[in-house]
Amino acid sequence: MVLEGINPKDARKALGGVFVGWMREPAATILPVKTGTGLAVLCTFMLVKNLVKDPISTALLCSLSDLMFSEKLSGV
Repeated sequence: MVLEGINPKDARKALGGVFVGWMREPAATILPVKTGTGLAVLCTFMLVKNLVKDPISTALLCSLSDLMFSEKLSGV
């Protein structure tokens, strides 16, 4: 699953993604977005569902949580 129909300006902010279709449109798998005065990180990976079974899911979820509380996304 990917987030399609992304504005090329926003696609540059994607933390993970691919190009899909014969026109190679950008699609994100991890995308930080502004929500009012806050910030959200959209992720299409089933991280919570796989926490017990997959250490990569655990590591990625922890990294995304750390990122949310860091200053690195302040310019999004």
